Amino acid sequence: SNDPLHPELAIPATLDVLGEPEITVSPDGFAFGTQFVGAVATDTLTIANNSCELLTVGSVTSDHVQFTAVPTGPFTLAPDSTRIVLVTYAPTTVGPVTGQLTITSDDPDESVITVPLSGTGVEPPTIVVAPDSLAMAVAPGGTAVRMLTIGNTGQSDLLWSAAINLESAMRLQTLPARSAGATDAAAAD
Repeated sequence: SNDPLHPELAIPATLDVLGEPEITVSPDGFAFGTQFVGAVATDTLTIANNSCELLTVGSVTSDHVQFTAVPTGPFTLAPDSTRIVLVTYAPTTVGPVTGQLTITSDDPDESVITVPLSGTGVEPPTIVVAPDSLAMAVAPGGTAVRMLTIGNTGQSDLLWSAAINLESAMRLQTLPARSAGATDAAAAD
């Protein structure tokens, strides 16, 4: 101070430093792209507590029924810890859809965080196969040809592959009849 007798004066003080929760989320948005109607696409959202105090997440909610989040809260995060939230897009209609996740917490400067969501539902392909099964007997060294028709009555391209499932070949063996006094070992020859 400018007091000539006491230019410096020491006063004891006690200071209690209190932390506060600090929420971060990653990623900051989800673009699920094109998905078939009736299918489910899932991604992960990471909620982190970057502080020295407990963070309480009150809720994780979606404003559109085609987007969901699990868990929805409430839950608590310890200091310097994370929680994975599964974010799902399950299109029920054809066309683009947008929405947002809303995350509420006790972070004093970010008590509400929104995460944009988007996706586009498209009609799926529909496979048609005729006939629904094929069976044939072929002699050793022989060949057989059968026609299998694969079609698509859906609205999207159908990607397919085919494989032949051969049942195990059966071996028929004839053993000679047992004669009187023959042993099992002799009968097996």
